[in-house]
Amino acid sequence: VDGNVRVGSVIHGIGAEIADPRGWVWTLVEAMDGTRGPSQVVEEVLRTHPDLTGEDAREAMADLLAAGFVDDAAATAPLPPREEDRYSRGVPLLRWMDLAPRTSPWDAQLRLREARVLLIGVGGTGGHAAQALVASGVGHLHCVDPDVVELSNLNRQPLYREPDLGHPKADT
Repeated sequence: VDGNVRVGSVIHGIGAEIADPRGWVWTLVEAMDGTRGPSQVVEEVLRTHPDLTGEDAREAMADLLAAGFVDDAAATAPLPPREEDRYSRGVPLLRWMDLAPRTSPWDAQLRLREARVLLIGVGGTGGHAAQALVASGVGHLHCVDPDVVELSNLNRQPLYREPDLGHPKADT
C-alpha cells in the first residue's frame, strides 16, 4: 500500500509497515512462501531486482526472521492429535499477540501447557479466569478460595450449580 509492505497486522505494536518504494521487499516476502530455500529466495529477488545485492536480500530476510514475522507453515504440532485439534485456532492468536521469533508457531501453546498458575479467588471474576485459563491450555491450575458455594453466587459465578451449595469453592 502506497509503497509500503504491511507485515503482521495493521494494529500498532503488533504489525509493521516496511517502506518499499522499489518493490523488492514485496518480492522477497512473496518468494519466502515456503517453496524455496534461502538461497533460492535471494536468487528470485535478484532475478526481479538486479540492482540489489545478495547481501541486501539476505539481510532483509534475516530482519524479517528476527522480527518474528516468519513462521514455518509446514511445522508439525509437537502435541498429540487431540490437543493439536483443540488448540489449533489459538495458535494464530498467540502468534498475533507475540511476534517474538520462535522455533515453531506452537511454542507459545507449549509454554501454556507447561505453565503452573495460582489463582486466588474463584468467585465471579476468578471463576471466569479459571475457565479461560483451562480452556487456553494452561497445564496446571491451583485454585484457592476459603468460601463455600452459596445460592447468591449462582447468578454470576460460572463454576457452580445448585448441587454445589454448601461445598467449598476450591474443592468444587
